[in-house]
Amino acid sequence: MYSHCDGALPTEAGRFLVSGCGLLGRDEALALRARLMSLVDGPDVEADWWRRNWVPWAANHDGASCLFVDTGPGQRRLLLQGAGREAQLWPSLTAFLVALVDAVEEGTPFFGETPAVHGEALGWD
Repeated sequence: MYSHCDGALPTEAGRFLVSGCGLLGRDEALALRARLMSLVDGPDVEADWWRRNWVPWAANHDGASCLFVDTGPGQRRLLLQGAGREAQLWPSLTAFLVALVDAVEEGTPFFGETPAVHGEALGWD
C-alpha cells in the first residue's frame, strides 16, 4: 500500500474511512504504534485494549479509532478498533475495501455508521 500512497491529507476529504479515519503515512503509522505501545504497561492492558502485534494503517485525528493489521502468528487480518466499540474483523484489506465500497454504493451502515456526503467529501454519520 505504501508504495502507492504514503497517507492522506489531514483534511475532511482525507478522512474518508469509517470513524473519521484517514490513511496514515508510513512515519505516522510507526509514530502512532509507538505511542500506543507506550501505553501498554502489562499483560492485562495488552489483552483488553492493545496488542503488540497490531500495526495501525489508518486513524482518526487523535488515534482513538484506528484501523490496523494483526500481524500475530497465524493472523493477517484487518481490524477496526473504535473508542468504546468492539473490534470488527475482516480477513484482508481487500475484504475491508469491498465491504466499504458496498456500503457507500448502497448507502447502508458500515460498522454502525452510514455513508454521507459532507461538502464534497465522503463522510460517515
